[in-house]
Amino acid sequence: MSKKTVLGLFLLGFSCLLRAQSQEDLKDYFEGKQVIVKIDMPGDKSGIDLRLDDARVIDFSEVGRRTKRYGVSIRRGDEVMVTLVKVNKKNIEFQLGGGGYGTAGDTVSTPSVSTYVAKSEREKRLEDDVRNEKDPRQKKRLQDQLDDLRREREREEARLKAEAAQAEILAEAQERNLRLTSGSRFNLWFADRVPAEALTPGAVKAALADYVDFNTEDSRGRDRDKYHSSDEPGASRTFVLRKGVTEQEVNRAYGQPVSRSIEQLKNFSLATATYATEDGELLAHFVEGVLVKYSMSSK
Repeated sequence: MSKKTVLGLFLLGFSCLLRAQSQEDLKDYFEGKQVIVKIDMPGDKSGIDLRLDDARVIDFSEVGRRTKRYGVSIRRGDEVMVTLVKVNKKNIEFQLGGGGYGTAGDTVSTPSVSTYVAKSEREKRLEDDVRNEKDPRQKKRLQDQLDDLRREREREEARLKAEAAQAEILAEAQERNLRLTSGSRFNLWFADRVPAEALTPGAVKAALADYVDFNTEDSRGRDRDKYHSSDEPGASRTFVLRKGVTEQEVNRAYGQPVSRSIEQLKNFSLATATYATEDGELLAHFVEGVLVKYSMSSK
């Protein structure tokens, strides 16, 4: 083996060691600390991408698409824990409050419900009897029996389809609720690979300075007043009505409903509430406290 090759392998090994040490330094410095977020973050592990080598660091249209699709899990002004810092080949993951829905163990499975009901042996025999019967009166009597069996089978299929739809609605509501509580993340991307100079707490802080406040101990009160002004009387945080928001959020935005009813289904409760709006009314359906369907009507 040539000296040049040996030197190259040595430098490669040293670089890997430096990276490992630097990642551990970042983990030791950030993980477990509280920060205040300056931007709404989507409830998904895709999080927000910061492309630090580009003139346009954040694609806000993409942030908007993710927020609309997944909902907001961390709101501007929220104080949240740094739960993981991970260095990959081309990016640094800065995970907050769990890192976003979609990490290990987050998947909500929809129970498999078969909606097909096979013909009974009696129904099959009656089909043969109707087909072979020559006497009109007897044929009609057999046909009536066959129709009754078919209607019974169709009712059972309709019941199973309704049960499957309920299971799907519940799974969707559970997923949306999980997304609201699973945190999010910033992904610090580099064009080629993560440079060694980026693997310091100071560099990470500088990259996130416009989106994260790290001085929570000194500025907690000031920043909470600044970002959470919606908690003060007469002020309101911008609210976007969409599937996945909680019933409490809808109540804060539209006031208490003028009417509300609860239907206890097989596996969950369905609440239907009507809210008065300036232009008419809002009809909202909540499964276990999560909005799954809504409609607006004008006066």
